[in-house]
Amino acid sequence: MPSLGNEAAFAVVAWFVVITASLVAVTVDVRFRRIPNLLTLPLWVAGIIVGLFHNGLAGLGESLGGMAIAGLPFFLLFLIQGTGAGDAKLMFAIGAWLGIKSAFVAVCAVGVAGGVLSLVYALGHGRLLITLLNTAWMTVTLPLVVLGPGRLQDRRKLLPPSGDEPLKTPYSVAMLAGTCAAATWVWICAAT
Repeated sequence: MPSLGNEAAFAVVAWFVVITASLVAVTVDVRFRRIPNLLTLPLWVAGIIVGLFHNGLAGLGESLGGMAIAGLPFFLLFLIQGTGAGDAKLMFAIGAWLGIKSAFVAVCAVGVAGGVLSLVYALGHGRLLITLLNTAWMTVTLPLVVLGPGRLQDRRKLLPPSGDEPLKTPYSVAMLAGTCAAATWVWICAAT
């Protein structure tokens, strides 16, 4: 049986940690509709520390870059109330563990998984058309909401109204599916 090199072993551990954390997040989020700081903050700090000890300042840079790539899109969504703070914190932590390249793959996979989950959830609740229209409107107005003049609270009024009761999907399910898909993709690419 061939042995894993140092980098490959580190990658296995990092993916194992983020998939396990995502699984824990799902069990809590589905039940209580929140992702606790008790999970996200130690995970985030550990990712930075492990990156630093694994590869010195370069490892720290990888962790910080991964955090930016994986976490900033979710932080921006949190600012406009498109996702919860726990989702953003979990993605920052996932990025800290995965580093730049793998965080990019993970955030893309999580985004796709989240889109599919949201569409299935909206279809199941009989609100697919309004969800698609709201998504289109949000896509058009998002740059103005995030970067426009004035206070953020005022710019949020450009976003589509939530209607009767907004559909809130437990996004940690998409994070788990996305991180599993991303890990599979990274390992298939590494094997070829």
